[in-house]
Amino acid sequence: MKLYNYVNNKIKDNDMYCVFLDEVQNVYEFEKAVDGLYIKKNLDEYITGSNAYLLSGRYIEFKMFPLSLKEYANYYKQDGDEKLYLKYINNSSLPYALKLESQDEVDK
Repeated sequence: MKLYNYVNNKIKDNDMYCVFLDEVQNVYEFEKAVDGLYIKKNLDEYITGSNAYLLSGRYIEFKMFPLSLKEYANYYKQDGDEKLYLKYINNSSLPYALKLESQDEVDK
């Protein structure tokens, strides 16, 4: 229940939240946390895991693709030079990474 308590203590009643739980199968009694969070009206939860049978029958699949180098370069309004390419492969090419402002945020 540590996971549930952690998330529950972070949320406020008047705000809307999206909670992403990655590799949730590694958390002891994750099912209780997932079920407890699921019933909250101001929270959407997204769960990932390596075990294909983990959540069988209770999922919706979202395919997420990384940005191409061209899309990444276009966001920064630059040509794809070596420095930008290294940033692309080291900092993540997923769209959310574009919003991260510091190297510390990327490293988390």
